[in-house]
Amino acid sequence: MHVIRNSKGRGQRDAVGAERGRTLGEPPVLIQIQSVSKTYEPSPLWLRALIRTSSPEPVHALKSVSVDVAAGRICAVVGPNGAGKSTLFRIVTGLITPTTGSATVAGFDAEHQSAAVKRVVGFMPADDRSLWLRNTAMENLLFHGRLQGMHDADLRKRIRELVELVGLTKARNRVGFALSSGMRARLQLARALLHRPRVLVLDEPTGNVDPVGSFELIHLIKKTTIEENLAVLISSHRLDEVEELHDTVLLLDKGNVLYHGSLDVMRQRWEKPQVVLQFETEEAATMAGRTLGLRMGASAVEQSGTDVRVSGDANAADLIGLLNGQVAGLLSVAASRMPLYQLMARVLDDSEQR
Repeated sequence: MHVIRNSKGRGQRDAVGAERGRTLGEPPVLIQIQSVSKTYEPSPLWLRALIRTSSPEPVHALKSVSVDVAAGRICAVVGPNGAGKSTLFRIVTGLITPTTGSATVAGFDAEHQSAAVKRVVGFMPADDRSLWLRNTAMENLLFHGRLQGMHDADLRKRIRELVELVGLTKARNRVGFALSSGMRARLQLARALLHRPRVLVLDEPTGNVDPVGSFELIHLIKKTTIEENLAVLISSHRLDEVEELHDTVLLLDKGNVLYHGSLDVMRQRWEKPQVVLQFETEEAATMAGRTLGLRMGASAVEQSGTDVRVSGDANAADLIGLLNGQVAGLLSVAASRMPLYQLMARVLDDSEQR
């Protein structure tokens, strides 16, 4: 792989080198993040008097983060607030520079070739402030396409393709204020895809969308990723969406990488067997939950409505025995997969105990 060294000594891969793996029959790596760290230094004393939120101590937003995303693949970046997700996205899109390490996007160095990176990246922010809500969907796409330098004939053809792809054909002449939150999210996705990017960076794209619209948007993102052979970075607090993507997960906490890999491997390493007992009434479930909590430990038992979820090695027969006859209103007992939020909580707990 050909490497060009810049004045700071960081590796800057050219477009041919970045697509490593093509000769081996593997998809090219379009996003390559190598040992990226970002530290925000405290503001000078004279500025702290004007900025109330300025921290007096250095803030280590990212600590030696490395991740690759190949064409046709989706990497879901998850973690609690302040984990470093937004900082990572800003580095990949060339908006800020890393303190150490490097990020390469479709063969361009995100720090030293940020203008080129912006031409190959489609970015969808978490809110709709990038849209002109007084303009129609068509006018928004025309405006952003012209900002990208697209020729008018090609731009209008591309817009027709995208409004059909995202399901906005009938709403293309509505102003932004008349679009639902789900439609605005679809319009933002169309805007991100407008200039035919090779990489998509989606910052909580379903944050303001209802569950049904969210489900449809996630499936649209999966379909587009495959059809246009994109490399996608996506963040979301909705873990059911992350599971639906069924691809790679990057779990961050306080700037550290706690896990990077497939969800299936994460489950193999951290998942505990679970049994769900469903009762006829919430009162019966509450009584059973209290009894099992006393016998197995409160941390192993979780009640939600008429369901009692028990983690551990106990099977259905053991649990019924522990209930000591309190089985009135018990409708069913079944093995269940651990919810993703519990699985990630276990990964976080495990990292804190090390």
